[in-house]
Amino acid sequence: MTNARGKSVLVCDDEKDLAEELGEFLAELGWSVRVCNSGQEAERLLRDGLAPGCLLTDLSLGDMEGSHLVAMARGLPELIRPRLIVVITGNILGCATKKSLDADLLRVKPIDPVTLAQEMEDMLFNEILDARLPTR
Repeated sequence: MTNARGKSVLVCDDEKDLAEELGEFLAELGWSVRVCNSGQEAERLLRDGLAPGCLLTDLSLGDMEGSHLVAMARGLPELIRPRLIVVITGNILGCATKKSLDADLLRVKPIDPVTLAQEMEDMLFNEILDARLPTR
């Protein structure tokens, strides 16, 4: 992926139209986008070194739970691990939280793509900035 892992995103949702539309919207905003429609495909891309700055995944994928994909992504070597993991879901969450899912951001569908893109960009910028600041 381009953008030195900055504004790059892997969008994974088994709702093909939603994934494509969200990917196209993010691309229009300058993101480098890769879209897939299954957890297995996302897992393969990540393990093969895609290294997006952000993983944006649905919680309920047709072939696996998004929480499994998140756990796998968190376990990747640092050089290829997504810096930001965003989970979206159309289900009522009950007791699920971003902490319980190990996500950086959790949003319920329908999502506002403008707000989501801004939150993702802000979080990535802050993460990159924090990494460059000297620790005391």
